[in-house]
Amino acid sequence: MSYIQQEHFNFLANDYIKPYNIKQMKINRPYSELQSIFKIISILSRIPKSNLTFGLRYAMNVFLAEIKIFLENKRNLPKARIYGKKKNLKLHIGCGDNYKRGWVNIDSGNNCDLSIDLREKLPFKDNSCKFIHAEHFLEHLEYPEIALSFLSEAYRVLAPNGSIRLGVPDSQYPLKAYSNKKYKKYFKIAKAKWHPAHCTTKLEHINFHFRNYYYPAEGFYLNQHKYAYDFETLKKILKKASFIKISKSSFNYKLDKKKWKDKFCTLYVTAEKKCSTKAYKRN
Repeated sequence: MSYIQQEHFNFLANDYIKPYNIKQMKINRPYSELQSIFKIISILSRIPKSNLTFGLRYAMNVFLAEIKIFLENKRNLPKARIYGKKKNLKLHIGCGDNYKRGWVNIDSGNNCDLSIDLREKLPFKDNSCKFIHAEHFLEHLEYPEIALSFLSEAYRVLAPNGSIRLGVPDSQYPLKAYSNKKYKKYFKIAKAKWHPAHCTTKLEHINFHFRNYYYPAEGFYLNQHKYAYDFETLKKILKKASFIKISKSSFNYKLDKKKWKDKFCTLYVTAEKKCSTKAYKRN
């Protein structure tokens, strides 16, 4: 999952910037003033890309992406009210195409229950969730501020003894493979499964792992990854968000997406919200 989706970069591979359909966005008051912004961008989109700098084209589409996220967030927040009185919720953060029945599937897109901006406050009550699953999501948040903000929100909505399970690209393997032939298998696997054709040197693979940048000819994204994690760093930020019992975990066939099962691919970490004395007495 990423907040900057591939569709927002269509101008990089085409002669013109693809204009957004303003009516399709269903902009309602008090956000109708945004229509003026879309009209300006629609006019600019008619200019051949050869007449615009790469920086301007990039900035325009990032801006469009953020406007779309803003509108989707405002439109979907009222839907969260149906979960207002529910407890023991299971949140699937950044679900992508891995929709889980019985969960609240959250992402930016259509294949989910809620399409909201996960960089903002989560629309759930304190202590209302028993489990949060976020696979290949955290690395798309700016570190440390936005990542810590999300984890703090996750801690808030989790019930005492509730758990969070995170899966992020495991950065230890590309770094080990760069300096130790024992792990050279990583580059072959990355080339075959995840990385684009232009990655032929070790450092190109490492840069792609860290940044997941976009190349139009390949159809990959630009700077999609915001941060790279190892267990030490992930544990540090989880502790800062007040989580306890932080430990590595292995691939779970019932929970995790099969795409990420290779041991070189994903670092899985679980953590818990501590049980308060007050919560313990109440139970």
